[in-house]
Amino acid sequence: MKGGRFWALTGFGIDIASKMETPSLSVRFRATLSPKISGDHMFELVSIGPARLKVNGEEIVDNWTSQEPGDAFFSYGSAPRRSSINLEEGKDYLLEIEYKWQGRFPAVQIGMLPPDEEDLMESAVSLAKASDAVVLVVGTNSDWETEGNDRSELGLPGDQDSLINKVVEANPNTVVVINTGSPISMPWIKDTKAILQSWFPGQEFGNALYDILFGETNPSGKLPTTFPMQLNDTPAFGHYPGEKLQMDYLEDIYVGYRWYEKKQIKPLFPFGFGLSYTNFKYSNLRIIPPKKEDSAIAFSFSVSNTGDTQGKEIVQCYVSVQNSSIERAPKELKRFSKVDLNTGESKELIFELNERDLSYWNEDEKSWSVEPAEYKIFVGGSSEETPLEASAWLG
Repeated sequence: MKGGRFWALTGFGIDIASKMETPSLSVRFRATLSPKISGDHMFELVSIGPARLKVNGEEIVDNWTSQEPGDAFFSYGSAPRRSSINLEEGKDYLLEIEYKWQGRFPAVQIGMLPPDEEDLMESAVSLAKASDAVVLVVGTNSDWETEGNDRSELGLPGDQDSLINKVVEANPNTVVVINTGSPISMPWIKDTKAILQSWFPGQEFGNALYDILFGETNPSGKLPTTFPMQLNDTPAFGHYPGEKLQMDYLEDIYVGYRWYEKKQIKPLFPFGFGLSYTNFKYSNLRIIPPKKEDSAIAFSFSVSNTGDTQGKEIVQCYVSVQNSSIERAPKELKRFSKVDLNTGESKELIFELNERDLSYWNEDEKSWSVEPAEYKIFVGGSSEETPLEASAWLG
Protein backbone atom coordinates (compact mmCIF):
# COMPACT_ATOMS: atom_id res chain seq x y z
CA MET A 1 0.00 0.00 0.00
CA LYS A 2 1.67 3.19 -1.22
CA GLY A 3 1.65 6.04 1.24
CA GLY A 4 -0.49 8.56 -0.59
CA ARG A 5 -3.79 9.91 0.62
CA PHE A 6 -6.33 7.21 1.27
CA TRP A 7 -9.69 6.79 2.88
CA ALA A 8 -11.08 3.31 3.35
CA LEU A 9 -14.70 2.62 4.22
CA THR A 10 -15.33 -0.97 5.24
CA GLY A 11 -18.31 -2.97 6.41
CA PHE A 12 -17.68 -6.65 6.94
CA GLY A 13 -19.05 -9.84 8.43
CA ILE A 14 -22.63 -8.74 7.86
CA ASP A 15 -23.83 -12.04 6.35
CA ILE A 16 -22.21 -14.02 9.15
CA ALA A 17 -23.36 -11.55 11.77
CA SER A 18 -26.98 -11.71 10.63
CA LYS A 19 -27.08 -15.38 11.65
CA MET A 20 -25.84 -14.64 15.17
CA GLU A 21 -28.17 -13.97 18.08
CA THR A 22 -25.56 -11.78 19.78
CA PRO A 23 -22.50 -9.98 18.33
CA SER A 24 -19.47 -12.28 18.26
CA LEU A 25 -16.92 -11.05 15.78
CA SER A 26 -13.33 -9.79 15.98
CA VAL A 27 -11.11 -8.87 13.04
CA ARG A 28 -7.49 -7.86 12.55
CA PHE A 29 -6.45 -6.13 9.32
CA ARG A 30 -2.78 -5.98 8.32
CA ALA A 31 -1.10 -4.09 5.49
CA THR A 32 2.36 -2.80 4.60
CA LEU A 33 2.52 0.98 4.35
CA SER A 34 5.25 2.58 2.20
CA PRO A 35 5.25 6.39 2.64
CA LYS A 36 6.02 8.50 -0.42
CA ILE A 37 7.24 11.41 1.69
CA SER A 38 8.77 11.87 5.13
CA GLY A 39 6.93 13.75 7.85
CA ASP A 40 3.94 13.62 10.17
CA HIS A 41 1.12 11.40 8.90
CA MET A 42 -2.34 11.89 10.39
CA PHE A 43 -4.42 8.73 10.98
CA GLU A 44 -8.15 8.63 11.69
CA LEU A 45 -10.36 5.82 12.97
CA VAL A 46 -14.17 5.57 13.09
CA SER A 47 -16.04 2.42 14.10
CA ILE A 48 -19.16 0.82 15.50
CA GLY A 49 -17.65 -0.81 18.55
CA PRO A 50 -14.04 -0.94 19.84
CA ALA A 51 -11.19 -0.43 17.36
CA ARG A 52 -7.52 0.57 17.46
CA LEU A 53 -4.85 1.34 14.91
CA LYS A 54 -1.20 0.34 15.27
CA VAL A 55 1.94 1.15 13.30
CA ASN A 56 4.82 -1.32 13.79
CA GLY A 57 3.07 -2.60 16.89
CA GLU A 58 2.71 0.84 18.49
CA GLU A 59 -0.86 1.92 19.20
CA ILE A 60 -1.42 5.20 17.37
CA VAL A 61 -5.21 5.65 17.56
CA ASP A 62 -7.16 4.28 20.53
CA ASN A 63 -10.87 3.94 19.82
CA TRP A 64 -10.95 0.77 21.90
CA THR A 65 -10.92 2.01 25.48
CA SER A 66 -13.91 4.27 24.85
CA GLN A 67 -15.84 5.84 21.98
CA GLU A 68 -17.66 9.12 21.64
CA PRO A 69 -20.96 9.16 19.68
CA GLY A 70 -20.68 10.39 16.11
CA ASP A 71 -22.56 10.76 12.81
CA ALA A 72 -20.91 7.99 10.76
CA PHE A 73 -22.70 4.80 9.72
CA PHE A 74 -26.22 6.23 10.06
CA SER A 75 -25.23 7.78 13.43
CA TYR A 76 -24.38 4.37 14.92
CA GLY A 77 -20.63 4.99 14.53
CA SER A 78 -18.19 6.73 16.82
CA ALA A 79 -16.85 10.23 16.45
CA PRO A 80 -13.48 10.29 14.62
CA ARG A 81 -10.33 9.68 16.67
CA ARG A 82 -7.10 11.05 15.21
CA SER A 83 -3.39 10.95 15.96
CA SER A 84 -0.14 11.62 14.10
CA ILE A 85 3.13 9.71 13.73
CA ASN A 86 6.33 10.65 11.92
CA LEU A 87 7.10 8.27 9.05
CA GLU A 88 10.12 8.16 6.72
CA GLU A 89 10.07 7.91 2.96
CA GLY A 90 11.36 4.59 1.64
CA LYS A 91 10.67 2.57 4.78
CA ASP A 92 8.02 -0.12 5.14
CA TYR A 93 5.65 0.01 8.12
CA LEU A 94 3.24 -2.63 9.39
CA LEU A 95 -0.23 -1.10 9.64
CA GLU A 96 -2.72 -3.00 11.83
CA ILE A 97 -6.35 -2.36 12.65
CA GLU A 98 -8.00 -4.43 15.38
CA TYR A 99 -11.77 -4.38 15.64
CA LYS A 100 -14.43 -5.98 17.82
CA TRP A 101 -18.08 -5.90 16.87
CA GLN A 102 -20.26 -4.26 19.50
CA GLY A 103 -23.20 -2.41 18.07
CA ARG A 104 -25.91 -2.34 15.40
CA PHE A 105 -23.73 -3.83 12.65
CA PRO A 106 -19.98 -4.33 12.12
CA ALA A 107 -18.20 -1.41 10.44
CA VAL A 108 -14.89 0.44 10.63
CA GLN A 109 -13.42 3.35 8.67
CA ILE A 110 -9.75 4.31 8.55
CA GLY A 111 -8.07 7.30 7.00
CA MET A 112 -4.61 8.75 6.53
CA LEU A 113 -3.46 12.22 5.57
CA PRO A 114 0.26 12.55 4.71
CA PRO A 115 2.19 15.84 4.77
CA ASP A 116 1.97 17.92 1.62
CA GLU A 117 4.81 17.42 -0.83
CA GLU A 118 4.65 21.15 -1.54
CA ASP A 119 2.62 24.15 -0.61
CA LEU A 120 -0.37 23.44 -2.84
CA MET A 121 -2.07 26.73 -1.95
CA GLU A 122 0.97 28.70 -3.11
CA SER A 123 1.16 26.62 -6.27
CA ALA A 124 -2.51 27.29 -7.07
CA VAL A 125 -2.09 31.03 -6.56
CA SER A 126 1.01 31.13 -8.78
CA LEU A 127 -0.81 29.23 -11.52
CA ALA A 128 -3.81 31.58 -11.25
CA LYS A 129 -1.59 34.64 -11.67
CA ALA A 130 -0.08 33.19 -14.84
CA SER A 131 -3.44 32.25 -16.41
CA ASP A 132 -5.95 34.16 -18.53
CA ALA A 133 -8.84 32.62 -16.62
CA VAL A 134 -9.32 30.11 -13.81
CA VAL A 135 -11.82 27.29 -13.36
CA LEU A 136 -11.61 26.46 -9.65
CA VAL A 137 -13.45 23.30 -8.59
CA VAL A 138 -14.19 22.97 -4.86
CA GLY A 139 -16.58 20.88 -2.83
CA THR A 140 -17.17 17.86 -0.64
CA ASN A 141 -17.34 14.08 -0.98
CA SER A 142 -18.84 11.11 0.86
CA ASP A 143 -16.68 11.87 3.91
CA TRP A 144 -18.85 14.96 4.48
CA GLU A 145 -22.10 14.16 2.70
CA THR A 146 -23.86 10.81 2.93
CA GLU A 147 -27.21 9.29 3.79
CA GLY A 148 -28.13 8.84 7.42
CA ASN A 149 -26.83 12.17 8.73
CA ASP A 150 -26.49 15.82 7.79
CA ARG A 151 -23.56 18.20 7.81
CA SER A 152 -23.11 20.19 11.01
CA GLU A 153 -21.84 23.35 9.30
CA LEU A 154 -22.19 25.17 5.98
CA GLY A 155 -18.54 25.98 5.34
CA LEU A 156 -16.46 24.12 2.78
CA PRO A 157 -14.13 21.53 4.38
CA GLY A 158 -10.48 22.33 4.96
CA ASP A 159 -8.93 25.52 3.61
CA GLN A 160 -11.10 25.75 0.49
CA ASP A 161 -12.63 29.12 1.40
CA SER A 162 -9.12 30.50 1.85
CA LEU A 163 -8.09 28.92 -1.46
CA ILE A 164 -10.97 30.64 -3.25
CA ASN A 165 -10.14 34.02 -1.70
CA LYS A 166 -6.47 33.79 -2.68
CA VAL A 167 -7.09 32.52 -6.21
CA VAL A 168 -9.76 35.17 -6.92
CA GLU A 169 -7.43 37.86 -5.59
CA ALA A 170 -4.66 36.56 -7.87
CA ASN A 171 -6.96 36.33 -10.90
CA PRO A 172 -10.40 38.02 -10.72
CA ASN A 173 -11.39 36.21 -13.92
CA THR A 174 -12.24 33.06 -11.94
CA VAL A 175 -15.21 30.71 -12.20
CA VAL A 176 -15.87 28.86 -8.93
CA VAL A 177 -17.43 25.44 -9.57
CA ILE A 178 -19.09 23.96 -6.47
CA ASN A 179 -19.19 20.16 -6.46
CA THR A 180 -21.48 19.43 -3.50
CA GLY A 181 -24.81 17.77 -2.83
CA SER A 182 -26.17 20.45 -0.49
CA PRO A 183 -25.93 24.20 0.20
CA ILE A 184 -22.72 25.83 1.40
CA SER A 185 -21.85 29.27 2.75
CA MET A 186 -20.04 31.63 0.36
CA PRO A 187 -18.08 34.29 2.25
CA TRP A 188 -16.24 35.09 -1.00
CA ILE A 189 -19.34 35.61 -3.17
CA LYS A 190 -18.97 39.39 -3.61
CA ASP A 191 -15.47 38.99 -5.05
CA THR A 192 -16.35 36.17 -7.45
CA LYS A 193 -17.47 36.83 -11.02
CA ALA A 194 -19.16 33.49 -11.68
CA ILE A 195 -20.38 30.55 -9.60
CA LEU A 196 -21.64 27.22 -10.92
CA GLN A 197 -23.37 24.67 -8.69
CA SER A 198 -22.76 21.23 -10.22
CA TRP A 199 -24.44 18.77 -7.77
CA PHE A 200 -22.06 15.74 -8.06
CA PRO A 201 -22.61 15.22 -11.82
CA GLY A 202 -20.55 12.01 -12.19
CA GLN A 203 -18.09 10.81 -14.81
CA GLU A 204 -19.25 13.22 -17.55
CA PHE A 205 -18.60 16.21 -15.26
CA GLY A 206 -15.70 17.51 -17.34
CA ASN A 207 -17.53 17.36 -20.65
CA ALA A 208 -20.67 18.95 -19.21
CA LEU A 209 -18.62 21.71 -17.56
CA TYR A 210 -16.84 22.45 -20.85
CA ASP A 211 -20.16 22.70 -22.71
CA ILE A 212 -21.54 25.20 -20.19
CA LEU A 213 -18.44 27.38 -19.79
CA PHE A 214 -17.81 27.61 -23.54
CA GLY A 215 -21.43 28.25 -24.46
CA GLU A 216 -22.18 24.94 -26.16
CA THR A 217 -25.05 24.53 -23.70
CA ASN A 218 -27.13 27.26 -22.10
CA PRO A 219 -27.62 26.34 -18.41
CA SER A 220 -31.24 26.09 -17.31
CA GLY A 221 -31.16 24.37 -13.92
CA LYS A 222 -32.98 25.73 -10.89
CA LEU A 223 -32.16 25.19 -7.23
CA PRO A 224 -34.22 22.41 -5.59
CA THR A 225 -33.44 23.85 -2.17
CA THR A 226 -32.78 27.19 -0.47
CA PHE A 227 -29.20 28.38 0.06
CA PRO A 228 -29.14 30.20 3.42
CA MET A 229 -26.93 33.11 4.36
CA GLN A 230 -25.82 31.38 7.56
CA LEU A 231 -26.40 28.18 9.51
CA ASN A 232 -28.69 29.69 12.14
CA ASP A 233 -31.09 30.81 9.39
CA THR A 234 -31.97 27.20 8.54
CA PRO A 235 -35.22 25.54 9.69
CA ALA A 236 -33.39 22.71 11.49
CA PHE A 237 -30.99 24.95 13.41
CA GLY A 238 -31.34 24.45 17.15
CA HIS A 239 -32.98 21.03 17.04
CA TYR A 240 -30.69 18.92 14.83
CA PRO A 241 -29.42 16.26 15.50
CA GLY A 242 -31.79 15.83 18.45
CA GLU A 243 -31.26 13.29 21.20
CA LYS A 244 -30.94 9.49 21.10
CA LEU A 245 -31.42 9.36 17.32
CA GLN A 246 -34.74 11.23 17.54
CA MET A 247 -35.15 14.63 15.93
CA ASP A 248 -38.39 16.61 15.97
CA TYR A 249 -39.23 18.74 12.94
CA LEU A 250 -40.00 21.83 14.96
CA GLU A 251 -40.38 23.99 11.85
CA ASP A 252 -43.77 22.24 11.52
CA ILE A 253 -45.39 22.94 8.13
CA TYR A 254 -42.80 25.59 7.25
CA VAL A 255 -40.41 23.27 5.44
CA GLY A 256 -37.78 24.67 3.07
CA TYR A 257 -38.62 27.95 1.35
CA ARG A 258 -41.81 28.25 3.42
CA TRP A 259 -39.66 28.79 6.53
CA TYR A 260 -37.67 31.66 5.00
CA GLU A 261 -40.82 33.41 3.81
CA LYS A 262 -42.66 32.91 7.10
CA LYS A 263 -39.73 34.23 9.16
CA GLN A 264 -38.87 36.89 6.55
CA ILE A 265 -35.29 35.64 6.36
CA LYS A 266 -33.37 36.72 3.26
CA PRO A 267 -31.60 33.68 1.73
CA LEU A 268 -28.34 33.68 -0.17
CA PHE A 269 -30.19 32.09 -3.10
CA PRO A 270 -33.93 31.31 -3.00
CA PHE A 271 -35.60 28.03 -3.86
CA GLY A 272 -36.09 27.72 -7.63
CA PHE A 273 -33.32 30.22 -8.47
CA GLY A 274 -31.11 29.74 -11.52
CA LEU A 275 -29.42 31.90 -14.15
CA SER A 276 -29.21 31.61 -17.93
CA TYR A 277 -27.12 33.14 -20.72
CA THR A 278 -30.32 34.79 -21.93
CA ASN A 279 -33.19 36.72 -20.32
CA PHE A 280 -36.87 35.91 -19.93
CA LYS A 281 -39.90 38.15 -19.52
CA TYR A 282 -43.25 37.11 -18.00
CA SER A 283 -46.51 38.79 -19.05
CA ASN A 284 -50.29 38.56 -19.56
CA LEU A 285 -51.37 36.49 -16.55
CA ARG A 286 -55.13 35.88 -16.81
CA ILE A 287 -57.62 33.70 -14.93
CA ILE A 288 -59.50 31.63 -17.54
CA PRO A 289 -62.32 29.05 -17.51
CA PRO A 290 -60.96 25.57 -16.71
CA LYS A 291 -60.97 23.01 -19.54
CA LYS A 292 -60.35 19.90 -17.45
CA GLU A 293 -63.30 18.42 -15.61
CA ASP A 294 -61.51 18.20 -12.26
CA SER A 295 -59.92 21.67 -12.41
CA ALA A 296 -60.81 24.33 -9.86
CA ILE A 297 -58.66 27.20 -11.17
CA ALA A 298 -57.07 27.76 -14.58
CA PHE A 299 -54.85 30.58 -15.80
CA SER A 300 -52.70 31.49 -18.78
CA PHE A 301 -49.58 33.63 -19.16
CA SER A 302 -46.78 34.30 -21.62
CA VAL A 303 -43.01 33.82 -21.38
CA SER A 304 -40.65 35.56 -23.82
CA ASN A 305 -36.95 35.14 -24.57
CA THR A 306 -35.68 38.72 -24.66
CA GLY A 307 -31.99 37.82 -24.92
CA ASP A 308 -29.72 36.99 -27.83
CA THR A 309 -29.43 33.21 -27.45
CA GLN A 310 -31.76 30.21 -27.28
CA GLY A 311 -32.63 29.14 -23.75
CA LYS A 312 -34.91 27.16 -21.47
CA GLU A 313 -36.80 28.62 -18.53
CA ILE A 314 -38.37 26.66 -15.68
CA VAL A 315 -41.62 28.49 -15.00
CA GLN A 316 -42.95 28.18 -11.45
CA CYS A 317 -46.45 28.73 -10.06
CA TYR A 318 -47.02 29.42 -6.35
CA VAL A 319 -50.36 29.77 -4.55
CA SER A 320 -51.17 31.77 -1.43
CA VAL A 321 -54.47 31.48 0.47
CA GLN A 322 -55.53 34.95 1.61
CA ASN A 323 -56.95 35.47 5.12
CA SER A 324 -57.00 31.75 5.80
CA SER A 325 -58.87 30.49 8.85
CA ILE A 326 -56.09 27.96 9.53
CA GLU A 327 -52.32 28.21 9.75
CA ARG A 328 -50.80 27.91 6.27
CA ALA A 329 -47.51 28.69 4.55
CA PRO A 330 -47.24 32.15 2.93
CA LYS A 331 -47.23 30.43 -0.46
CA GLU A 332 -46.55 26.99 -1.90
CA LEU A 333 -45.26 25.66 -5.21
CA LYS A 334 -48.11 24.02 -7.14
CA ARG A 335 -46.94 23.77 -10.76
CA PHE A 336 -43.76 24.12 -12.78
CA SER A 337 -42.80 23.54 -16.41
CA LYS A 338 -39.73 23.95 -18.60
CA VAL A 339 -40.24 25.98 -21.78
CA ASP A 340 -37.71 26.13 -24.65
CA LEU A 341 -37.55 29.49 -26.42
CA ASN A 342 -35.53 30.78 -29.35
CA THR A 343 -34.32 34.39 -29.42
CA GLY A 344 -37.32 36.72 -29.55
CA GLU A 345 -39.82 33.87 -29.23
CA SER A 346 -42.84 33.96 -26.92
CA LYS A 347 -45.08 31.12 -25.78
CA GLU A 348 -48.37 31.03 -23.94
CA LEU A 349 -48.67 28.49 -21.14
CA ILE A 350 -51.81 27.27 -19.39
CA PHE A 351 -51.78 25.84 -15.87
CA GLU A 352 -54.80 24.21 -14.24
CA LEU A 353 -55.12 23.44 -10.53
CA ASN A 354 -57.52 20.90 -9.08
CA GLU A 355 -59.07 20.83 -5.62
CA ARG A 356 -56.34 18.56 -4.27
CA ASP A 357 -53.74 21.20 -5.23
CA LEU A 358 -55.59 23.76 -3.11
CA SER A 359 -56.65 21.61 -0.18
CA TYR A 360 -55.39 21.16 3.37
CA TRP A 361 -55.70 18.24 5.78
CA ASN A 362 -58.78 18.82 7.91
CA GLU A 363 -58.00 17.19 11.25
CA ASP A 364 -61.61 17.37 12.45
CA GLU A 365 -63.07 15.69 9.37
CA LYS A 366 -60.03 13.44 8.74
CA SER A 367 -60.02 14.37 5.07
CA TRP A 368 -58.68 16.89 2.56
CA SER A 369 -60.71 20.10 2.43
CA VAL A 370 -60.77 23.16 0.20
CA GLU A 371 -61.21 26.40 2.10
CA PRO A 372 -63.59 29.04 0.68
CA ALA A 373 -61.19 31.93 0.17
CA GLU A 374 -59.25 34.14 -2.20
CA TYR A 375 -56.41 32.20 -3.85
CA LYS A 376 -53.60 34.41 -5.07
CA ILE A 377 -51.55 33.05 -7.99
CA PHE A 378 -47.85 33.95 -8.34
CA VAL A 379 -45.85 33.12 -11.49
CA GLY A 380 -42.13 33.60 -12.04
CA GLY A 381 -38.63 32.16 -12.13
CA SER A 382 -38.09 31.39 -8.43
CA SER A 383 -39.88 31.44 -5.09
CA GLU A 384 -38.59 34.99 -4.57
CA GLU A 385 -39.01 36.37 -8.10
CA THR A 386 -42.68 36.17 -9.11
CA PRO A 387 -43.49 39.21 -11.27
CA LEU A 388 -47.01 38.04 -12.19
CA GLU A 389 -49.91 37.99 -9.71
CA ALA A 390 -53.63 37.30 -10.05
CA SER A 391 -56.47 36.21 -7.78
CA ALA A 392 -59.27 33.65 -7.98
CA TRP A 393 -62.09 33.06 -5.48
CA LEU A 394 -63.47 29.68 -4.46
CA GLY A 395 -66.58 29.02 -2.38
